[in-house]
Amino acid sequence: MDSMRTFDGYGRVDELQHQAVQMKRPHQRLMLIAISSIVLVAILAISIVCYVTRYPNMCFSSILPVLEETPNATNPREILSLSLQVAVGELLKVVFSPWQYTYNIGDEAAKMALEDCSALFDYAVSHLNDSISIVALNGSMQGSNERSLSTKAINDLKISLGSAMTRQGRCLDKLDKLNETTTLVEGFKGLVKNSTEFVTNSLEIVTNFDFILLISIRSYIWEVGDY
Repeated sequence: MDSMRTFDGYGRVDELQHQAVQMKRPHQRLMLIAISSIVLVAILAISIVCYVTRYPNMCFSSILPVLEETPNATNPREILSLSLQVAVGELLKVVFSPWQYTYNIGDEAAKMALEDCSALFDYAVSHLNDSISIVALNGSMQGSNERSLSTKAINDLKISLGSAMTRQGRCLDKLDKLNETTTLVEGFKGLVKNSTEFVTNSLEIVTNFDFILLISIRSYIWEVGDY
C-alpha cells in the first residue's frame, strides 16, 4: 500500500508539471506574436523612411541589420539616427583605409590625394557626429515619444550634412584629377562614392521628414510601435 501511495504521489506530480507546461505555452505563443509584430512594424517603418531616399535599397539593407540591436525603432527620428550611425561607419572606412592603398601606390600625387581625402573625411565624420547629437538633443527636449523634428533641428541637420557632403565632394574632385587610374585608386574612389551615397540618404530623410510623418499613417504605424 505504501508503494501504491508513493506511485500515486509521483503521478500527481507529473500531472501538475504537465498542467504547468500547458499553461506556459499560450503565454509563449503570445510573446512570440508580440515580438514578431514589433519587428514587422519596424521593418515597415524603415521601408517608409527609405522610400524618400535616392538609394532606397541601400538605405533599407544597411539599417535592417541594426534593427537587431534596436528592435523597437519604429520612430522615424530613431530610424534617422540609425541611418546617420551607418553613414559614420562608412566614412570611417575612408578615414582609416588610405594607408592600405598608399603603401602600394608609387605615384606621389595619388598618395597625397588619398591622404587629403582621409583628412577631409575626418572632418565629415565630425559633421555627422554633430548631426547625431542634434537628433538626440531634439529627442531629449521633445520627449522620447515625440516623433517629429523641430524646424531648427531640421535646418541644423541640413547644414551639418551639407558640410559633410562638401568635404566628400572635394575628395572626389581630387581623385578625379589624378592621372593615376590604377585598380587601387579606383577601389578607394569606390569607397568614397559609397560613403557619399549613405550621407545623401540621411540628408534626404531630413529634407523629407515632414512628408515621412504624413505618409506613415501615424495613428497606426508609430502608435503600434510604442507598445
